[in-house]
Amino acid sequence: MTRVDLSTIRGDEQRVKAIQRKYVDFFAPSHVRILDLGCGRGEFLEILQEHGKQGFGLDIDPRAVEHCAAKGLTQVVNDDGFVHLPKHRACYDGVFMSHVIEHYAPDDAEALVSLCHAALVPGGRIVIVTPNPVNLFVITENFWKDLSHVRPYPVDALKLLLTNCGFVVVQAGWDTDTVSGIPEEAKTPAWHEVGRILGHFFYCEDAYAVGEKPMDE
Repeated sequence: MTRVDLSTIRGDEQRVKAIQRKYVDFFAPSHVRILDLGCGRGEFLEILQEHGKQGFGLDIDPRAVEHCAAKGLTQVVNDDGFVHLPKHRACYDGVFMSHVIEHYAPDDAEALVSLCHAALVPGGRIVIVTPNPVNLFVITENFWKDLSHVRPYPVDALKLLLTNCGFVVVQAGWDTDTVSGIPEEAKTPAWHEVGRILGHFFYCEDAYAVGEKPMDE
């Protein structure tokens, strides 16, 4: 996979944390052991720590692991999900995967999500976040700036992916905290309402989907 500059691609750390903070709410209080697959600079690991959860980070880029270690995030390893997950069956209560799935072709993406399913305990959840390809700014330019991107996954594709891998889709949609191409001074309450209605065209940079592993598995 082509290495990219972490700060250029992922953006400001505090903005990333502000966007990702809500995703922790998809994990129940009983979901304590959470794997951040493709943890990058560890923003979501910090959020998990703030909520009293045990966050475990995984990233194939050693620079990301070093960055996390420098921030005191010690439960982070330089490893690939295809290597790590088979060794940790029914080990995690949750998996968080932000801006990872678009680096894989469909067959590999399905294989990875299936491994996540096996690594979760019954009732565990997975949250997948990815660039929103219906956003015109994303699909015409921003998505293609990262040379390691393989293909975009719209919301319906995420839902199908989760279903094919044995998950029950809990929620899916566009992240209204992510905005591209809109001047700050234009982001009034009225604009946000317009954006909520027309967001799939130009408003939301990210799409997400949440899946739950059935309790009877």
